[in-house]
Amino acid sequence: MGASAEGNRTDRSLPERPATMVQFVDAVVAELDAGAPPASAVQAAGTSFPDEPVLARVARHVSLGTDVAAALREAGRTPATGALLRVAACVQVTTSTGAGLANALRRVADGLRDEQALSREVTSQLAAPRATARLLAGLPVVVWVMGYGLGADPVGVLLTTPYGWGCLTVGLALELLGLRWVNQLARGVAGT
Repeated sequence: MGASAEGNRTDRSLPERPATMVQFVDAVVAELDAGAPPASAVQAAGTSFPDEPVLARVARHVSLGTDVAAALREAGRTPATGALLRVAACVQVTTSTGAGLANALRRVADGLRDEQALSREVTSQLAAPRATARLLAGLPVVVWVMGYGLGADPVGVLLTTPYGWGCLTVGLALELLGLRWVNQLARGVAGT
């Protein structure tokens, strides 16, 4: 039980939805547009998400005087908060070059929105192949029911004869390989 509690604690420390990162970047841009310096903008934006411990921790570190880019890099080490690395890079580059941080962060937010739209599109496009794979995985049960309906004993044949055991073994192996193959294809497409 302790391991699951630890896993839950870790899960709660990450933003629950990808849109949170976009909202955070938009909040930083709004603060910058209002005239706040980068440290104050990140701090104010982070405190506006009290249910997101990662963003609250960034705001707390910045309020204690930690370098803004360093605090963002530290918080951006997980895949769920990787967008913070982009924000950190923008802060670091614009601080050293004098370029406008708000404009750079607007582009980051637009990029994050585009990634989310693409992710939703890929997920919706993969729904049909995954549903088809599940349907095909359930067809043997339909065939068994049809066999009983025709007066045969498919389960008896599969479990009491050597040919049945061979067919059952090969069929289950192919079924599992097919499902695994479809899932790997879907993960590969989703990962790209």
